[in-house]
Amino acid sequence: MMNRIFQTKTANKNRKTNHRAGWLGHVSGSSTTARKLTSFGLMIMLAAPVSAGEILTAFPQDPTQDQRYIIYLHGRIIETKGIDPVSPRFGLYDYTNIVDGLAQGDADVIAVRRRGDTNVNEYTETLGEAIAEMLSQGVPANHITVAGFSKGGYLTLMAANRLQSLEMRFVVMAGCAEGIVDGSDTIAEGLQGAVLSMVDLADDLGFSCAPLFERNPQLSQTDEILFSAGTGHGFFYRADPAWINEVLSWSKAGED
Repeated sequence: MMNRIFQTKTANKNRKTNHRAGWLGHVSGSSTTARKLTSFGLMIMLAAPVSAGEILTAFPQDPTQDQRYIIYLHGRIIETKGIDPVSPRFGLYDYTNIVDGLAQGDADVIAVRRRGDTNVNEYTETLGEAIAEMLSQGVPANHITVAGFSKGGYLTLMAANRLQSLEMRFVVMAGCAEGIVDGSDTIAEGLQGAVLSMVDLADDLGFSCAPLFERNPQLSQTDEILFSAGTGHGFFYRADPAWINEVLSWSKAGED
């Protein structure tokens, strides 16, 4: 599988090989697009929306049927350190501005903070039930995008497997840990839907999801973007339009 490659202003670094998945915490006929795009000094600005979406801190009890929704699943650090935490290694996790950026399209953003060291199996069950309720109330499956980073990306893969929806859309940001890549962790095997993977080439915690995609040809659509910012896992700590715009585009592509 080929990948789209975005070269950003930060100099590229060699990808490390000491694979780790410490961000997980407690763990109790496909159409693959393939484009290579390089743009040195890439500067992408969020387009001014006709009407920005709302930010919801809980799942809507009465969702609007013709509205699109992006469900943002944050990284593990927010479970233990709260909103906008600072990592000794990666710096500020700019959660507030990330959520604001995702709301600059016309989709409503559901951003629910997980608390404690969330058990992934229990959370995925709760998440699946909440999404199933939205679907039962008439929200089309292709109007729902689950986008997760790090542990949130891992949860996104689990949700795609649990929901088994051909039309739902998913974005995995640095969420394919070593076990997902080599197949020893089978939580995502058999997943369904349209899945976009994004990762920085310097990341030593999350990796390309291409091997997972290759093992699961039943996926309705797959794509992957490799960034060369050189900041690794910390790339998605920032409210960077380079990746935020890709989430917004992927969420709308289901309507095409």
